[in-house]
Order: sequence, then structure tokens, then C-alpha cells
Amino acid sequence: MKVLFVVNNAFAKGNGLSASCRRTVKYLKERGIDVRIMSGNGGGEGTPDYYLKDTSKKIRKIVRAKKEKGQFLGWKAVYGYIKDPNDKHKLLVDENVRHNVERIFNLVIEGKSPRQIADIFSK
Repeated sequence: MKVLFVVNNAFAKGNGLSASCRRTVKYLKERGIDVRIMSGNGGGEGTPDYYLKDTSKKIRKIVRAKKEKGQFLGWKAVYGYIKDPNDKHKLLVDENVRHNVERIFNLVIEGKSPRQIADIFSK
């Protein structure tokens, strides 16, 4: 069963719901009722606040779990790495630029500044 619970702005506190609304929503969800919250004047307009917050929490939980597993989550690998063609959550060393990365690392160990390193590579 679904319930659309329209919240008038008078009941909302800041960006969230009042304590009594949160308790009501929690009570209904514990009993298996799917609750969708709409802010606004009840005219069918507004954003589904509770739904968005709930979805946001789920996404953050999934991202945290992937990070804990050591999975790569970016859309593009940083310089010196490439994305594994068989597993988009895994990075591989880019052998084409490996020597550049090792040289940069060694220059840093020698005490060169980022500016000095850039000048060396610009020659």
C-alpha cells in the first residue's frame, strides 16, 4: 500500500519535517506502509522530500560500502592509471606513462617543487 503524505509548509521545520511528522512516518514505515512526502501546499506541486532524503541515504551507504571494498568510483582515472576494461571499479597502471610518474616521484624525493618539475617536463 502507498500513502502520499502532503506536508504543508506550516508543519515543516527548515529543510526537514517536524518531530511529530517524523514519528508518524516512522510508525507507518514500521508497519510496511510506503510513505512519500511532498512539500508544498497540497496542490500536487513540490518535491518528494522524504523520498529524496531516503534515496540519498541509500546511495551514500552504497558508495561507502564500495569505498571500503577498495573499488574505484570515479568516472576517469587519474594520470598514471587506466580503468580496467573488465572491471570499471578497478584501476591498472598505465604502462605508457609509467616512466613519467616514476620520474615525477623521484624529482619530488630530490626536493623539487611542483613548479620546478613542470619546468623540467616543459623542456
